[in-house]
Amino acid sequence: MALPYAEVIGDPIAHSKSPKIHGFWLKALGIEAEYRATHVTPDALPAYFAERKADPNWRGCNITVPHKIAALEHVEDREDIRTAIGATNTAFRDADGALIGTNTDAAGFAAPLKAFDLAGKPVTVIGAGAPGARSYMPWRGSASGRSRCSTAMWTRGRRYCRPSDWRGRRCRSVTPCRPAPWSSMRPAWA
Repeated sequence: MALPYAEVIGDPIAHSKSPKIHGFWLKALGIEAEYRATHVTPDALPAYFAERKADPNWRGCNITVPHKIAALEHVEDREDIRTAIGATNTAFRDADGALIGTNTDAAGFAAPLKAFDLAGKPVTVIGAGAPGARSYMPWRGSASGRSRCSTAMWTRGRRYCRPSDWRGRRCRSVTPCRPAPWSSMRPAWA
């Protein structure tokens, strides 16, 4: 009998440590299931989701590069993450059989910051790719009261969206980021 399973998908994916980490906890908790790393190319993404939807043992997947944006075309977006963040990092089958996409980055980003009173203070997010950078946007928004937030990224040949392009649409215009020396960074608590 085949075990229930979840997996991480990406291209490349062989380097992922997720199967070891999740496999450890499945075993430690006595859960009879598997966690796999599955190589999925961009061209194979539609077929991947169709096959998993039909597989009764599949429980869901974590989604990494380059699929975080494209996966939104193959899952239901019940939380409106397309507008709020623009990327999904998790997909699962709901009780009704639908494939649902969600994003755990925003909550994971915001949760540890709740312990700090940052209202009105300048905040800089250091190190963010385009989908990752979007995950802080809901935290930055009206629910949090934080309005002076910026992103610093170090890139080599990559181009990222401007913050004004992040809300509710795919980026059409991009600007390269110029690295700033660490000495120019001023911590918010200073």
